[in-house]
Amino acid sequence: NIPHAYLEGDLIECMACSDNVVRAGLTPKFKDVETLLEMLDYSVGMPALIEPQELGDGFFLIPADVREFQISLLPCGSGVTTIESGKDVAILLCLGAQATIRMIDGLGEIDLIDGGAVLLPPRSGRYEIKRTNASIYRVVAEEHGSHL
Repeated sequence: NIPHAYLEGDLIECMACSDNVVRAGLTPKFKDVETLLEMLDYSVGMPALIEPQELGDGFFLIPADVREFQISLLPCGSGVTTIESGKDVAILLCLGAQATIRMIDGLGEIDLIDGGAVLLPPRSGRYEIKRTNASIYRVVAEEHGSHL
């Protein structure tokens, strides 16, 4: 029930299956202004600041009050990072120039450009992320509210 808009810059939005969106304009999708005006939270105040938490593999956890998924960020830069797939499915999203995701103990390499994504199956091994002026977002869909 909090309105938001995208004014400039890069942004990712991750929603649980049960989330609903009510739109009021600037889209060809269905708009329901009356419902939106009834449901909005009109309280005034400063937005809460989010403090990312370092995870140890180069990523920073972006805390959110949801149990269905976690989002972490490998900040914009260049270099090589190694990660281990977890017990839950994950999606890696590249924002910026480019990145290459390579399976260390198996076959396969995927090149990603700005906006590209790859799905990492659960317990699929170790991966090397090589990036050139790119940020990598990792979204982990968590079963039963478990954590990384």
